[in-house]
Amino acid sequence: MVSNEIAVLGSNGFIGSSLVDYFKCIGITKYNYSPNEYRVFINANGNSSKLLPEKDLLLDFDLTVRNTLKSVIDFKFNTYVYLSSCEVYTDKTTEDTILNPDKMSKYAFSKYLAENIVKKNCKKWLILRLNAPINKNCKKGPIFDMLNKDKLWLSAK
Repeated sequence: MVSNEIAVLGSNGFIGSSLVDYFKCIGITKYNYSPNEYRVFINANGNSSKLLPEKDLLLDFDLTVRNTLKSVIDFKFNTYVYLSSCEVYTDKTTEDTILNPDKMSKYAFSKYLAENIVKKNCKKWLILRLNAPINKNCKKGPIFDMLNKDKLWLSAK
């Protein structure tokens, strides 16, 4: 049974597809993008490549910042959940630290801007800064290694 109460934007992506499977909810892609109303709206959309902003800053902005603003305007929801990145943090940053955009990478800065769009425009929101996400199709990473009882490799770098 599919719930109309939860929707995941970016449902064809690595994380979004797993959320749709887990919640048995509505998946929204560029092919079925149609504004509607949901109890919970999860934004798993946007640029996931840390290299893209170095190659094409405008495309990164459109995929992350502009698309977040568009979804906030287009959809109605009780709660907006934005899946961001732990890259927004820099060394020695905690939840209480006032973030300094000047110290962020271009990738992190786009995520930070999108977070602020959500905070400014949504009455009820949750921002999750993901690190080492995993889904059913994951083939590498520290969590994947631990789950498969492989060696966990660490580096001083």
